[in-house]
Amino acid sequence: MNYAPHILQHQRAVELERDSNGRVLAPATAGCWQHVCRCRRDHAGDKDITTADGRVARPSWKVVCEGHPRLITGHKYRVLDDGGNVIAEGYALDTKNLNYLEYAEVYL
Repeated sequence: MNYAPHILQHQRAVELERDSNGRVLAPATAGCWQHVCRCRRDHAGDKDITTADGRVARPSWKVVCEGHPRLITGHKYRVLDDGGNVIAEGYALDTKNLNYLEYAEVYL
């Protein structure tokens, strides 16, 4: 991909800690962010997406990623600019991986 000015990150899930009685302790953070790939963020427009469970949603962002990253529908992602500022964030509504070309798409 010729133009990938942003960075896509995935929020990893936090393992829940339990006390001696088996009760779940509140996590200190919501999870850490892991670098996925370089990407480009665009407005999604007026396109509605029907998810696998039949819900209809209108995403705010279309993110095109370099390479063949493993993107998972339903997980939380964010896009950073070169300065480290968050410019898009949300849950993946739809993911597409191409067989031949070296890029993938995700709608947030």
